[in-house]
Amino acid sequence: MRPNLPSDFDILGPRTLLALTAGWVMVGLFAGSGTWLAALWEGNSTDLRTAYVPLIVAGLCWVPITVWAVVLTRRSPLVWPLTWRGAAPYLASALAVSFVMNAEWVLVMAVAGAAPAGDAVVSVAANGLRWMHVNVAVFVVLVVAAHRIGLPGNVPQTSFRQSLRAESRGRTRLLPVAAIDWIAGAGDYSTVHTEGQEFLVNERLKNLEADLNPQVFVRIHRSTIVNAARIVELRSLGHGDREVSLECGTVLRVARRRWQVLERAMGRTSAVLLAIVLATVGLASASPAMQEIWPTEGWTPATPQEVGLNAAPLRELDAAIRSGRYGHVDRLVVAKQGYLVVDESYDVDYRVISKGKVGPLGCGWESCNTEDDLHDFNYLHPDYHPWYQGRAVHSLQSVTKSVSATVLAAAIHNGAIAGVQQPLLGFLVDYDLSRVDPRLREATLADLLTMRSGIEWHEQDRPMGDTNTTIQLEHADDWVQFTLDQPMDSAPGTRWAYNSGGSHLMSAVVRAATGQTIAQYAEEHLFAPLGIDDYYWKMTPRGLPDTEGGLYLEARDLAKIGHLMLRDGNWDGQRLLPEGWARAASARQVERVNGAGWGYGYQWWRTDTRDTEIWAGLGFGDQYLLVLPEHDLVAVANSWNLFDRPDASILRGLINAVLTAID
Repeated sequence: MRPNLPSDFDILGPRTLLALTAGWVMVGLFAGSGTWLAALWEGNSTDLRTAYVPLIVAGLCWVPITVWAVVLTRRSPLVWPLTWRGAAPYLASALAVSFVMNAEWVLVMAVAGAAPAGDAVVSVAANGLRWMHVNVAVFVVLVVAAHRIGLPGNVPQTSFRQSLRAESRGRTRLLPVAAIDWIAGAGDYSTVHTEGQEFLVNERLKNLEADLNPQVFVRIHRSTIVNAARIVELRSLGHGDREVSLECGTVLRVARRRWQVLERAMGRTSAVLLAIVLATVGLASASPAMQEIWPTEGWTPATPQEVGLNAAPLRELDAAIRSGRYGHVDRLVVAKQGYLVVDESYDVDYRVISKGKVGPLGCGWESCNTEDDLHDFNYLHPDYHPWYQGRAVHSLQSVTKSVSATVLAAAIHNGAIAGVQQPLLGFLVDYDLSRVDPRLREATLADLLTMRSGIEWHEQDRPMGDTNTTIQLEHADDWVQFTLDQPMDSAPGTRWAYNSGGSHLMSAVVRAATGQTIAQYAEEHLFAPLGIDDYYWKMTPRGLPDTEGGLYLEARDLAKIGHLMLRDGNWDGQRLLPEGWARAASARQVERVNGAGWGYGYQWWRTDTRDTEIWAGLGFGDQYLLVLPEHDLVAVANSWNLFDRPDASILRGLINAVLTAID
């Protein structure tokens, strides 16, 4: 006999509304305190109105909005099982309060003088959706918490469809259906498993099923039904069998035929599961709550707004590139939080651009005198630069140095190299060291990586001609010996000088330490784990890969190198680089190496701008890899600006665009 219970009541009584409002005000106070303290930590003064008022006002906004949602649903409860009829008004409410909250925030900031009022419309449009996840999640948590602790005035729905009378050890209890994990039938009784406890129900399973919401409970066996909302994982066992893992820790095996039934039933619950997912993702912060993903098999696309970026500056950068303002830019990639938000290719015909061009760097399309002029180090011919032989891989030029140092770090992590304080010449005993300056014997790998080996080198202070040491290097038969034979102008570790020959010594160091070329070692220990399977590495006459500028990668693959640095050398649970390497390699090991005040690390530049830390790989012809650790962002730009001087620097344009998008 069914219990005599009241008809449907909703759980949103006056005291729950009061609890919701108080909860939101507390959230506002905590978040405001965090904003204020963070500003003080960074040395900024922040008006208290800016920190507290918007969030408190947003909390108060929940009162009329919640009442409105209750009226629309006609006392439909916010407890599982959810239906679209019950969930839609709450989702709409969350969306509305998201825009209200952001509008209040911007308005108060404008009043406080922290931002122009005109930014309100753009900010609300850009950030309203990303607040929705947090609002829905907090709202659900507060309502369910209020229901579970039994606040007076909150009566749960108690129709028989929402509860079961269960017997255990002679006692009778009324169980909320939403709390039930699964029910297994046995004879005239059924065992109900709920929140780690078991109860007996004195009815056959088939009779119980009629009283359960078919959109939530699904049969996976003739004697077992499961609460679909409690499923946390569905795993294949092969041969068509599956395992169903539940929140309570139970794992149930499902045969193929029953699995097909479960799949059809799960289709009926998709609305419920979608609502739950929307309500639970991204509770950690006001930034978009995106799941940690790894782009090994390819980047997952997202809109700038989904990762908390303002899309307008990125669109403006794209338009400026297409207008030709930044010269011959052919590729642009921006990724944030592991998601690809910009992936643009630009049609640049280097055959037309290079035709008739001849100079110290090579000869262009239909401009070479002999076939001997067609080789990997002809920088003007479109068969070799910037794309290699029509493939998708693009010349990185000196960004190669940053990637090569990362491969050397992998060798350190794997024990092939003891560390950066190892003597440099200890790896070069197969070369003629009889003519080297005695001071070079004191140089370490750290001196080499920071370009303070002391070797005299004229690259940035000479035009691209015969007097440039790097041009001389590329005409030499043995690049390593050529570099070692150069005179020294300072003691190791005392003077910074940009030296591509020194960077090429990394190729010889890795071969001596590992027995493999740096290309082979990179393929096994770096590229393969990152999912990079298409690359080209130019070889020097003695068979060593060119580590001063010879690597070609596709832009999205180069961005993976930046993402690896952001994750301190970890990749999907596997450590590829020594712990702390990313921070050491990108540190300002040498300060103010140029007039712009840039720093230099282990073959990585520091191009900090607007008080934002930027790690950078920079290459000839405008190749750029930018890593912004504070914002979990990577940006790549590929160009080939050898033929004409652009109106503006794509490096400056890219940095300004991403920083403005972040602001």
